[in-house]
Amino acid sequence: MPKRYGVDRTVIRPSRGRTHSLLGILTGLVLGMAILPASAQTEKKYQDWIYRCEPAQDDVPERCFIVQTIKDTESDRDLAQMAIGYVQDQTDPVAIISLPLGIYLPPGIGLKVDEGEPVRVPVEICDGGGCRTGITLKDPLRASMKKGVTALILVQDGSRQSAGLPISLKGFTAALNALQP
Repeated sequence: MPKRYGVDRTVIRPSRGRTHSLLGILTGLVLGMAILPASAQTEKKYQDWIYRCEPAQDDVPERCFIVQTIKDTESDRDLAQMAIGYVQDQTDPVAIISLPLGIYLPPGIGLKVDEGEPVRVPVEICDGGGCRTGITLKDPLRASMKKGVTALILVQDGSRQSAGLPISLKGFTAALNALQP
């Protein structure tokens, strides 16, 4: 029987590794949100997406992103997370996809919306906290996500068995519109 995966609205806490790419910038944003006390965060639900903001501190302005986490419904273990935000000097939002260790890296991952063709994305970094990659959500991918029902994160496990981790797109358009820079 195939595994069933569900959606949860909690944040996976990625490791504190740093890169100098868009991945590193947005991962830092997500990290900051994961360690803030709940009272310091602004949070609003848009169906299956959560909009969160980190308050301004010193010279750092308020930073906001939307997030969704996939859980294994049998073990209640976090499997993947997609966090989307805007990065300074970028007009298109950036999605950071966090995945568990043990995925087969050479093919990277795919991001497929409904019955569309998957967009291939190389995995950028793996460390003790898992694997992460980033993708700029340019049209037509962003437009298909706004119109879509489900996106699949396509991965292969260590045995090269394919799996599709579902991301619900319910509330995506409203959450992304609320996130506009």
